[in-house]
Amino acid sequence: AGSPQEGHTRNARKRRARSVSELAASEPNMEEWVQGWTGTRFPKSAAYKPGDIPASEVVVEEGTFEVEQILDEYTLHGNKWYLPKWKGYELRPGTGAAGLTSQDPAQKGDWEPEW
Repeated sequence: AGSPQEGHTRNARKRRARSVSELAASEPNMEEWVQGWTGTRFPKSAAYKPGDIPASEVVVEEGTFEVEQILDEYTLHGNKWYLPKWKGYELRPGTGAAGLTSQDPAQKGDWEPEW
């Protein structure tokens, strides 16, 4: 078991990504920030990059996806969950803690349990 880490995929391809604090320092305009349901704020550009597949067009499927960066984490009943920004896909932040265990992708969003 372990946490998804920035720049890793499930089969451990490595890539350096800017941290959220580095992004915050480079984007001081607060209008360009998004706040997740945990209260964590991150730059809007961290949630969507030009060329990303929009969340409305994402089809949930099995496969290998690269973690661009971890934007948030949450502990539910002693289990850690992480919100990764998947490379090439718009972030789906989910709807709240109850959504973490939901089978509905809109509620769960991109949250992943520690593995």
